[in-house]
Amino acid sequence: MTASERLREALADAVARGDSWPCRDDDAWTSEDYAERAEAARRCTGCSVSSLCRAAALEDPPTWGIWFGVDFGDREQRRAALREGAA
Repeated sequence: MTASERLREALADAVARGDSWPCRDDDAWTSEDYAERAEAARRCTGCSVSSLCRAAALEDPPTWGIWFGVDFGDREQRRAALREGAA
């Protein structure tokens, strides 16, 4: 099972339990506005699926959006996250 599949499964289980997570039903994670994305990234702190989100993003790096508190639309943050993930 891929990391993306594990993330989707965890999110489906959370929905079944009635749980939520910061990025659920919120467009800030993919906003065109840098400040909105920065606030979204801060809200990732303490998210119950952050480690699965990280694994999914490092397995198949996105080109846009907030993943595990990193703004993949920001080239510097994206490069740093991918370097760190490869280490």
